[in-house]
Amino acid sequence: MYKKAILTILLVAIASWFWFSAKPWIENPLNLDSYQTWLWPMIALIIFVAFEGLALLIAGERPWRWGMVVVTLIPYFVVFGIKGFYWAVLPLMLLLQMYAGHGIRLEVEERIKIDIREIMDRGLSSLVTSILIMISVAFFLSPATQALASKQQLPPGTKTFVVETVKTFLSDQVKSLPPDQRGNALNQVSNEVISQFNSFLKPYFRYFPPVLAFGLFLVLQGLSFIIVWIAALVAWGLFALLKKSGFIRIRVVQKEAEELEF
Repeated sequence: MYKKAILTILLVAIASWFWFSAKPWIENPLNLDSYQTWLWPMIALIIFVAFEGLALLIAGERPWRWGMVVVTLIPYFVVFGIKGFYWAVLPLMLLLQMYAGHGIRLEVEERIKIDIREIMDRGLSSLVTSILIMISVAFFLSPATQALASKQQLPPGTKTFVVETVKTFLSDQVKSLPPDQRGNALNQVSNEVISQFNSFLKPYFRYFPPVLAFGLFLVLQGLSFIIVWIAALVAWGLFALLKKSGFIRIRVVQKEAEELEF
């Protein structure tokens, strides 16, 4: 019992680390000026997913698995608050995480030998998807995203993207200018491009928050296979460490199996 309590406390601590470190990036995911803005949340996410998958495996009984799923949501609401829309997606988050725990336990019961990489692959994809939905909802409800509809301007982070694009397309043209004038020329063109985009998109800015949130989810979901693969590897390492420390043990038991007869 005390081992499961320790596991739950560690899981809450890692979940808190992830959501607190991810909050600055979630509120402005287009800010790529510093790699630390997204690197630490990515590392925390991989460790969080790996540890939760391992905790759902070790927990065993369904009440403990469900309890661990519920407590991992507490840091999320502490960081982002409890708003009306969160309650609408909360059942989906819970179902996906409970389904992940069910898949992991089912994979264990169907196997005759413990293979952590294969077991984790069974449930981590649903686990990652649930977390990505939570990230997208937090991004949608963030003040910066909601302000887009009222300010009717593209987010500040898009300026970096526009400047880099302008540099690529106008690199040959600005070469003829003196070095001290190149920066001003690029800024003027970039500001004009952003102004044109703002004018063109003005009637549609009220739809931007849900569109951007859904776009963020699609981008992250497209990268989820990498997160799942690395998280499964980390879970394998954590499992080996827990096994070596004696926190968990593997015992050999006899199992009955169904066989098709024709």
